[in-house]
Amino acid sequence: MATNFSDYQTTVDNFNKKYNLKFSYEAFESDVQRYENINGNFANFGGDIKGSRYINTFSDLYRKALTNYADRRIDSFKSGEFLEDYVKMMNLYKFATSKNNPAADKDWPKPSALVNRVKKDLSDAKKGIPDTKEEYIIKRYLSRDLPIRKMREHAQQIMNSNTKDPAKFSTILAYANALEEINGKRSGLWKFFHRFRNAAEIREARNFKKMVRSALGLYKVESVDPRNKDNVKYSKDLTDEYTLAREISRDNSLLDAKQEINNISEELKKGENTFQFSGTIKATKKENIVMPEFSKEQDKVQDKSVSNDINKSNDQKNKEEVKNVNVKS
Repeated sequence: MATNFSDYQTTVDNFNKKYNLKFSYEAFESDVQRYENINGNFANFGGDIKGSRYINTFSDLYRKALTNYADRRIDSFKSGEFLEDYVKMMNLYKFATSKNNPAADKDWPKPSALVNRVKKDLSDAKKGIPDTKEEYIIKRYLSRDLPIRKMREHAQQIMNSNTKDPAKFSTILAYANALEEINGKRSGLWKFFHRFRNAAEIREARNFKKMVRSALGLYKVESVDPRNKDNVKYSKDLTDEYTLAREISRDNSLLDAKQEINNISEELKKGENTFQFSGTIKATKKENIVMPEFSKEQDKVQDKSVSNDINKSNDQKNKEEVKNVNVKS
């Protein structure tokens, strides 16, 4: 009998909207049941299929959410916050399923199991995420996970939104730079036998840069002829918006998120019931719902990343943020 999760759908919807994901309780429940049917004796899962899927799902969703942040499909991402949101959401799942099956009210694996799985995946040659946006684009493109078609679709979505947010255009600029770097390293023999793909890489890199320039400008206007508005003289200085987009495309936001995971891992070693980033993850029954109980004490570990707040559109704040962004030398 399928579980009715309607009372808790708002939590799932908020989670998906916040991280641009497509998680559902129903899909998770079906996934667990499928594995249980295939592996009735639990021999390959240490006797806890649901716990195993809980850990794997967290790692998969974490990677997707961090990827969304790298592409600026979401405005910010903090590893500790994502961990708390996931635990809260899945505690509600556990409570819903235990209504019809009290035996299902079994504790989830500890937070350290979630964090350690993410750390393992991030260090994996295939699943790992590089430290910068452009490096990550290159890796996904070469592995066929991010073809030019998808880059073009995302870039067009940004253009159609009429935004002038440099953070959004940093992704389009990173697409261009990544394709240029990839194509620049192609051998003459490869280019001969892959003429269409070679031409596509060169063409789309050029088109992506044109998109950014058309939206943000390239050089600052020095003067305009009052008698002929089309006669514009430009300076040698890049516009603030273009400069900011370029800085964000090379910032350390991905490295910051991975470092935060390491910090969380160290904090959890001090005790599974203590989580010092924004609260204590502790399952408690409150108003008949199993959910985390968060403390109000101030974070003891501060996020040092300047990247999460860099996508503000206000011109003054843009100028202030540029000074704080780590630029690749």
